[in-house]
Amino acid sequence: MNKFRILILVIFTFFFWGCGDGSDPLDPADFLFTGPIAFEPIISEGLTMDIQMEVFADNEKRSVLIDTGSIYYFLGSDDNSQDLPCPLPEHYTYGGGVAFFCPEETLLEVKDIQGSYEILLPEKIRMGRSYFIEWPGPPYAIIGLSANLIGINKPNMLPVIHQLQPEYLSFSFPDGLLNPGFFQFDRFEGDDAGVQRIPLVSPQTLDYGYTARPARIEYYDDEQMVAALVNTGDGVYVETEGTSERIADDLVSFFDTGTTLPIVIIDGDISLLSDRVSESMILPEDDAPLYNEIVAVFEDEYGLEVRLRSGDVSVWQPENPWAKVLTKPPVPDCTKLLVYVFGLNFIGQYDFQFDFSGGKATHVTFVER
Repeated sequence: MNKFRILILVIFTFFFWGCGDGSDPLDPADFLFTGPIAFEPIISEGLTMDIQMEVFADNEKRSVLIDTGSIYYFLGSDDNSQDLPCPLPEHYTYGGGVAFFCPEETLLEVKDIQGSYEILLPEKIRMGRSYFIEWPGPPYAIIGLSANLIGINKPNMLPVIHQLQPEYLSFSFPDGLLNPGFFQFDRFEGDDAGVQRIPLVSPQTLDYGYTARPARIEYYDDEQMVAALVNTGDGVYVETEGTSERIADDLVSFFDTGTTLPIVIIDGDISLLSDRVSESMILPEDDAPLYNEIVAVFEDEYGLEVRLRSGDVSVWQPENPWAKVLTKPPVPDCTKLLVYVFGLNFIGQYDFQFDFSGGKATHVTFVER
């Protein structure tokens, strides 16, 4: 950590503990580290599985998953020991496992792109000492950077974003998705004039998340559109040549660096804070037609069209169970909210940024590299 940062932290501590001139104490978020924080992709069989950052915790270096699809910071031991510092651990359910945890507080030190460790915030943040079951790790650690919690928070826990109160959160992949990049609690680097901001919407029954409402999800095969999921004022319809079938009341997208696949489809009537997350998955029919690209169509804050392309996803076939066009039969009857989870191999085609106001994420911007 450089001397200037140390000086700032000393000044912050002096004022925060009431030794200033009698004015209101300084907001800890004013001292949030906004420089670039390094991450690296972890590759399996030639495909990106996740992105990881490095922290300095308990006098050692640790790798931690970066997840915009969850909200808490959990840190387990290197060997995923079940030895936790409380008699009755709580638990939190992910799509890919469960974290048992004991709430506590700690300083969070992160590695920047120069290889130095920086204290993210000059006061301790709430996190969980954890062990994980049914987990694809290592690493046995995850930092959830999602926002807009409207559900019931876990007792004695706080979402990371709630504690940091950033103005921005941006992700950059300067050398492409398969190479090291960085994220920061700051705006994109460089000139972003003219980019289109997509408004975020309430996560509704999901209970939290970076969610936006697409106008359409278009399925392509060999550059020809074979079907579309259309969001209208009176419902969501699957449209193919000559057919149109209503499948849900509403459609939102969820932007999730913790999901590897380009897309995952879930029943949004199931809360992501519940123990039923794994039950929410909706798989297209086995005999549904394949596609090799998806285009998500949004409207920006001025009503202009924004088209986000998945790129060629044929590399995922047949391993990807969602690489088929969605039809009505697998969608539960009377589904209120259908959710397309856009995973890392979709959103990582772009650099992207979330804007915040009053602690709430309000917009997302995607920029082609």
